[in-house]
Amino acid sequence: MRITDIHIYGFGKLENFELKDLSGFSILYGENEAGKSTIMAFIHGVLFGFPTKQQSQQRYEPKTHAKYGGKLTLILDDGHSLTIERIKGKAAGDVTLFYEDGSTGGEEELKRVLKGLDKAAFQGIYSFNIHGLQEISNLKEEDINRYLLSSGMTGTDALFKLEEQWQKELDRLFKKSGKKPEINQKVLEIKHSELQLKKAKEKNEAFTLLLEKKNRAEEALSDFRKESDRKAEEVNRIEALENSWQDLCEYQNIKDRLSQLENLHSFPVNGLQRFEKWQSQHVHQKSALEVTRTRLAELNKSLDESKPDDTLIDRTALFTSILEKRELYIRWQDQGADLERKLTGIKAKRDQLMRELNLEDFDSIKEVQLDIVMKDRVKSIEDSFYKLQLKKETVIEALQEEKKQLRFLEERCGEIEESLLEETSYQELQKNVRESKEADTLKIQYELVQEQLKENKDKLSKRSKKGSAILVSSAFSILTGLMVWFLSDSLLAAAAVFLIVLSAITLFVNLQSNKDGSDYYRQLKDKAESLREKLDAQAGGEGEQNRKLLKEQTELRENWKQWVLKLENTEHRFLKLQEEQKDLFVQEERLQERFQDLAGELQLSPDMPWKLLGEAFVRLKELAGLYEEEHEASDAYRNLQEKVLLFSKEIEEAVEGTIIQFTVIEDTLLRMKDALALNEKKSLSCNQMLKQRDETIKEFEFIQAQVTSIHRELKELLAAAGAETEEEFRHRAELKNERQSLEQQEKILFNRLGGKLIQEFNLQKEKSHELSKIKSSLKEEIADLKQKTHKENESLAEMVYEISVLEEGESYTRLLYKYHEQKAELNELSREWMKFSLARSALNKTMEEYKKEKLPKVIETAEKYFQLLTNGEYHKIRSNKEKYFTIERKDGVTFTPDELSQGTKEQLYIAIRFALVRILKDVHSMPVIIDDGFVNFDEKRTEAVLRLMKEFKGEIQVLFFTCHSHIVRKLESNEVINLNKERLAAAGEH
Repeated sequence: MRITDIHIYGFGKLENFELKDLSGFSILYGENEAGKSTIMAFIHGVLFGFPTKQQSQQRYEPKTHAKYGGKLTLILDDGHSLTIERIKGKAAGDVTLFYEDGSTGGEEELKRVLKGLDKAAFQGIYSFNIHGLQEISNLKEEDINRYLLSSGMTGTDALFKLEEQWQKELDRLFKKSGKKPEINQKVLEIKHSELQLKKAKEKNEAFTLLLEKKNRAEEALSDFRKESDRKAEEVNRIEALENSWQDLCEYQNIKDRLSQLENLHSFPVNGLQRFEKWQSQHVHQKSALEVTRTRLAELNKSLDESKPDDTLIDRTALFTSILEKRELYIRWQDQGADLERKLTGIKAKRDQLMRELNLEDFDSIKEVQLDIVMKDRVKSIEDSFYKLQLKKETVIEALQEEKKQLRFLEERCGEIEESLLEETSYQELQKNVRESKEADTLKIQYELVQEQLKENKDKLSKRSKKGSAILVSSAFSILTGLMVWFLSDSLLAAAAVFLIVLSAITLFVNLQSNKDGSDYYRQLKDKAESLREKLDAQAGGEGEQNRKLLKEQTELRENWKQWVLKLENTEHRFLKLQEEQKDLFVQEERLQERFQDLAGELQLSPDMPWKLLGEAFVRLKELAGLYEEEHEASDAYRNLQEKVLLFSKEIEEAVEGTIIQFTVIEDTLLRMKDALALNEKKSLSCNQMLKQRDETIKEFEFIQAQVTSIHRELKELLAAAGAETEEEFRHRAELKNERQSLEQQEKILFNRLGGKLIQEFNLQKEKSHELSKIKSSLKEEIADLKQKTHKENESLAEMVYEISVLEEGESYTRLLYKYHEQKAELNELSREWMKFSLARSALNKTMEEYKKEKLPKVIETAEKYFQLLTNGEYHKIRSNKEKYFTIERKDGVTFTPDELSQGTKEQLYIAIRFALVRILKDVHSMPVIIDDGFVNFDEKRTEAVLRLMKEFKGEIQVLFFTCHSHIVRKLESNEVINLNKERLAAAGEH
């Protein structure tokens, strides 16, 4: 199966996004947030369903539009095309399959196409990222091995999780020495109930006789069972003899053969190895003897041929002069190489700087003004940008604070306004308070008039009446003044009224002192009635409440005025900050125009960020220096080349007409030097050869002595073994090896069979034909014992029934019911424990069978891939019975995965993943999807994993997402798809 086209209607940030004609090996390259992980999640979603809202996985629902979903176009294994479309719908989305013939399908048809592969298995085998690989570093050694083993078997560790879950269930139900598991607790309860039941039975004396009979029956049953078990044990012993009879006979044959080999002649320790060693040395020495003889013949021949060459004697002085200039030539070569390296470094640094500055013409750098004035301009414009940016940040922060303050003041004023009364209600409240104050004054006047009436009744003396009248008039005047002060809020007016009223009353009293007292009494009474009527008219208890409300409203109005004043001041400051922000934007535009003009003068891109201007100026200065340095180095290099050319012509003319052939200068100088040295050596070679011939003769004699010694050693070995020939010696060695092998086999059979079984075999081997008859007789006796046991069980059941009839009493019945109920619950828990135990055993058995069949193939393939990924550093992966992986390095040292580096652990995990993909290719031919899984790999191992992915190119599709440009540079351009911002923007507009 291969993905050819991807069309995203809407998924995450991607809208109307398309990828067409994906090849078998495609690299999707893009920066961070370019949509790589989104495309990977989209493929998972279309194939296996979008995550539901209840799941913790990200749904990638678009935030700017309503379209959600898309489609994939696949090429199936049979070559036919299939389009899978999944859009927003119920739960995981609505899916539709479109075939080439026009037919369609749904979710069930998609499951058939995927051959039952679910999302977890797909992500466990075919799709992963760096987080999936780095999870290994967080695990312990045992967890890493379990993780790798399970990944090698199924792609996930689901089987191990299921096994752990079932083990927890088993531990929850039962532990051998536990107290909290349910079965353990139930057994303790049953034991307690049995004890209570036994005590209840002892209270009933009618059970005694039946219990004794029952005990005797149980003892008889026990005897029958013991006798039956004993006879069954004898049958098992006979069957064990029959089953192991062949091995026992083999053991006896070995013992017989060993007894035959007891009188074997003694054989030298390591005799055969020593014999072969001396034979090998004999062959080697004979070969050396022949080589020495040949060398003597060659030396004699060389003595005849060794003569000096006279052709070069005439040019010895010229050659010596040229050779003396060799050191000068080498110095020229070194200087030239240094200049070449310098020019190469200058060019590399120049190209790097031009790429960084986005320049194309290197020669134009000499026209750029880079003096101290330009440097000051660059620094000035950078400082201006920094100051402007600081001001903008300060103004924006102040605007945000003033905006918060405005919102707070508006809310506060609104709250106060909601508490204020309307203006009409407020004026009505003021009026009510004034009327309440008048009622209080009338009440005081009424009380004073009543006191005057009382005094008049007492018929006081005229003097007293007069003083009383003056006193009353004074009090009345004071009250009147207070009332005026209270109503008018003017102390001066109240004092004037007080004086006027007091004077009038005093005058009136003096004039009326001689009048009759009855007239005065009648006037006071009329006045009291008048005051009473006014008080009745203004009766009511709301005065105090109105005064309190008026005071609160007055305070609220004053408070509201203060908050409104603060709000107006804050609005003024906010508008002033907005104007300041606009001025800063204008300054920024002007400064940007200055920056673009300066960038043009420096031949820099006007789109370059202003923060990089200073660094770009430094790069331009450095580039100008490189321009001058390159011209100086080029001139020096040309001068050296001219000197070398002249020296080459001098050598060519010197060797012309000689046996020395001119090729390159260095080789010709070496041949010239060798030719001069050869003439000197040839005069000495004759003496040297004579000396070598004498040494060779001595060596020849020494080797002959070695051959004689070896012959002597071989004869001594034959004599020690009692043999005369080599064949007889080897035969005795084979007999010794046979005895050692038989002794080892005897030990193995003895350990396997056991001394008891061998002893039984020695007793029964003479009557082996009677064993079957004895076994048949024992089986008949066992059958007879079973019949007796059956009859005794029936008799025991009758006694138990009679006991149950005699069991009476409510307490005993309740305990018996509780006992049987607890036993039933124990049986139910036991069945549940057995269910989990059998399931766990079946799972372990299945995993072992699976491991034997499939895991070796996975490990074998993973070894090859792991060796490729580590460039041959590691070459073996092994798994042992304890479900552990070990890794062997090329020097034979083994490691556990926990001992490996992070990068090597990830390479091991990738090797197992790809091996599993290869093994499962015929079952599930799914594309492999990787999201930046190799960031911890060095350059060599990155190249190795790229080669590994390309090996799958023709068989299995590989989609690799990355944001690293150094990986892209290692690939061909037709294998890379760029996910740049322009492409995403164009897709969104389309």
